Amino acid sequence: PLATVPTVALLLVGTDFHRIALPHLERVEAARDRVIEALHRTPSLDGYVVLSTCNRFEIYAEPTDASQAREEITAVLACELGDAPSSLEAHLTVRR
Repeated sequence: PLATVPTVALLLVGTDFHRIALPHLERVEAARDRVIEALHRTPSLDGYVVLSTCNRFEIYAEPTDASQAREEITAVLACELGDAPSSLEAHLTVRR
């Protein structure tokens, strides 16, 4: 018989040069190490991967609570931009 493979729910929170001004994207990319440290302390994440290139910044996460994780990831990114999380929402791509 085939083995049962557990499913994993993934959450994507990210942005790219189409959604946010390049200077803001560059600031988030420059702060990648601080973002990773903050994500490591985020209680709603079981794991995550950060993809940072010259034109996009994405966090693929395995959340224990997707809504909470989305809020916490948005807060981490907003903190690095010196902005309010509510101001950043329109510039993010979020997929579950």
